Amino acid sequence: MERLQSILGAYQALNPIGIYASITRRAVTIIVDAPNADALFEALHATWVGAQNYPDVWPVVEMSKFPALLQRAGIGPQV
Repeated sequence: MERLQSILGAYQALNPIGIYASITRRAVTIIVDAPNADALFEALHATWVGAQNYPDVWPVVEMSKFPALLQRAGIGPQV
């Protein structure tokens, strides 16, 4: 329970739009409007450390921002 609280605390700092926990599925869905990628990556790292597994992430961004997001993740051509 302590690890779950530390993970949720990292996302609370991002002022989430919604947090939905499913204890039976051992899953948490968190919807945030992150001010920048750095803040989101910090929360993802806290999730990775707490869960001892990398989380599934479904980013939703404007199409104009998508190429830069892929480059930051090391996917696609580096400009």
